[in-house]
Amino acid sequence: MDKITRTGYGSILQTCMFFKIPYPWLPFTTLNELLGIESGIIPPSTVYPAANYFCIGNKGHSFEPTAGGMIALKSFQHKATDAAPFNILPFVMREPTNDLSPAERARYALRKEVIVDGVRWIAYYLKRLDMSNVTAELLYKTVKDDGSVTVTPYVPDNSNLHPVPSELAPTGVNVTSGDYITAQALVPLSFTRADTDELKNVANILWKNTDLAIVSELGLVTAADHRIDVTGNGGSAFSFLEAIGCQIASHMSAFFHANTSNDGMKQVLNAGATEPLFKLENQVINNLTLKAV
Repeated sequence: MDKITRTGYGSILQTCMFFKIPYPWLPFTTLNELLGIESGIIPPSTVYPAANYFCIGNKGHSFEPTAGGMIALKSFQHKATDAAPFNILPFVMREPTNDLSPAERARYALRKEVIVDGVRWIAYYLKRLDMSNVTAELLYKTVKDDGSVTVTPYVPDNSNLHPVPSELAPTGVNVTSGDYITAQALVPLSFTRADTDELKNVANILWKNTDLAIVSELGLVTAADHRIDVTGNGGSAFSFLEAIGCQIASHMSAFFHANTSNDGMKQVLNAGATEPLFKLENQVINNLTLKAV
């Protein structure tokens, strides 16, 4: 099973950004629509959403008994057309009189008032990523015959500007090497001790059971910031940077149990792309192996 499932919504956004063409917004693809938060507002055609957010869910798994009396964890696979987690969870739920401070609130988005057992709560369903230390790099990866992998930074030289064609054998087998060029950016999806406490509070509010404070699916979300005016507790008004056009670019399987992981969770998303080098290694013609030079 793939640990990460890229969605078509992320793919078409990348295509539009690459060619600088308008992004075609499709209905039934945003978390705003799912949650009823600023669902009628989309970014202007000149603004491309950015992958600066993530969401969480708790139905990306099941537990199944085995013949030996053990319990096996089974992860569910998302499809590339899935526009939401199997069951989205808020990161935070607070009473209106104990809402997040402005500094705390700046780390979240998709803010919504919800009613649980007749009680009002303020829920936040999106968390902003800290991209301050994220950089992109180009790597050279070689997969050897024994399965071992070496990875080194790739530094182009003058030969890249003067490529030499490799002549393929018209018959037999052309074998390429296990060399790849990889563009990567390591994006941290952190879940701190404070996040852990908030998630246990969410589980306690929703199900009266902190053992259900489980995250088993993550979503890398693209969106754009949109400032709105919000009426807070007691009629006080404040400005809030909400997220609009929220679409999942990638689904990721995970398993985090807050009750047994008080220090939080740190998951790193290796964002980027890998391309085979198609470096000709040898040719087989009439059972004669010719080494490429």
